[in-house]
Amino acid sequence: YENFRIIDRQEKGGDVADKLRSRTNIQELDSGGAAVIFYGSVGSFNYGHWLVDDFTRYAALERVDRPLLCLFSRLNDAIDRVRQEGVTLAAGSRACESRFVDPEIPVRVKDLLYVTPCSVHPFLKNPDALAYVRDLGRRTIASATPGRRLFVNRADHWPRRLTNIADLSPILSEHGFVELVTDGLSLREQIDAFAQAEIVAGIMGASMTSTVFCPPGTPLLYLAPSGWNEPFFWDQAAMCGQPYHVMFGTPDENDPHSLYQKSFSVDPQHLSSVLRALTAGAPAPRTGLLGA
Repeated sequence: YENFRIIDRQEKGGDVADKLRSRTNIQELDSGGAAVIFYGSVGSFNYGHWLVDDFTRYAALERVDRPLLCLFSRLNDAIDRVRQEGVTLAAGSRACESRFVDPEIPVRVKDLLYVTPCSVHPFLKNPDALAYVRDLGRRTIASATPGRRLFVNRADHWPRRLTNIADLSPILSEHGFVELVTDGLSLREQIDAFAQAEIVAGIMGASMTSTVFCPPGTPLLYLAPSGWNEPFFWDQAAMCGQPYHVMFGTPDENDPHSLYQKSFSVDPQHLSSVLRALTAGAPAPRTGLLGA
């Protein structure tokens, strides 16, 4: 049984089932009597796609009336820790084990549960599934009083950075924004940060999918290199009831990455005028390279 969506075949190819049939090193899974449920998708290695494509389906854990074993393909330490934490949050007090298996070794499970996708890249997301994630997140923190203004930056080792951040930082501070870099943060820490944000601005990318934890109505401002018209985040904002704005900047012509990964710069005065409008509750100006 192939669980890839049609769009996933571009990444994985169309002969996945045939490859598995030819393998002889198949392992038998001993579940110890627990119900086995598999979670995974072609983008599970990426925090943003895990959050939108996988975590949204953890709601199914509430519908199984016996001990659970969640099965995952092992990816990397960082995202596997987040996936484990997600199971802990979703399962609550229920008996639920997580087990990570080698993705290169086929595993046979006698009775396997699989939760069907509730999203199709880039712009079909189930609003009820996103609401489940938001509500689950808000139940995990002691209190959530929106009041923070977040600027979501990217760590230096990632592509797609702001080349003139030194010019922009004073402007962001002037408007009350505090920088947040999500690398190394636990899932709970990200929930805590975004659930208490009144406005979020940040570089378009996986970290910004955590705006799903923001209350409906929270204004969002995405910064991206001009020419990268990515509807994924627009769709998420729409499904979450959050006003969406994007400000495109000038790509660094010396950056060898593909367009969507290029570092870029944005006009400081333009950014200042946009932030002034958003923090005042007025519609952001639509001049220049801003879209909303």
